[in-house]
Amino acid sequence: MTSQIAIMNYSGIAIASDTITSISYETGTKTIPNTTKIWELGPKHSVAILHSGNTGINGITHGMHFNEWVRTLEAPLPTLKQYVDSYLAFSSHSQAIVPADTERILVEGYIDKLYLNIRHHVDKQLLNWN
Repeated sequence: MTSQIAIMNYSGIAIASDTITSISYETGTKTIPNTTKIWELGPKHSVAILHSGNTGINGITHGMHFNEWVRTLEAPLPTLKQYVDSYLAFSSHSQAIVPADTERILVEGYIDKLYLNIRHHVDKQLLNWN
């Protein structure tokens, strides 16, 4: 579980976050210390992003996706809403971070895993079926 805090006054906002990430597997949970959960956009931007841990988008870590978006920012944006809109536009853009063949392999892996999971449950039910 992530713990984060933001304190705001008229001078600015202070943010803090824990640094532990847990990843759940079928066989248990792995805890990773020293995970960065506050991402800065760089020296030109007065914006930072709070993130809650180890997630991904289409098999790509959110950190990598975030860094690719930051590289598209040529100059500071006037409002926070424009940063949000820029990220949403980048996320929905057709530009692929992962080549199509790699994404296809990833999707096939998900489908195979889903099939095996369904098959396991069906086989388990068939043992008790008359």
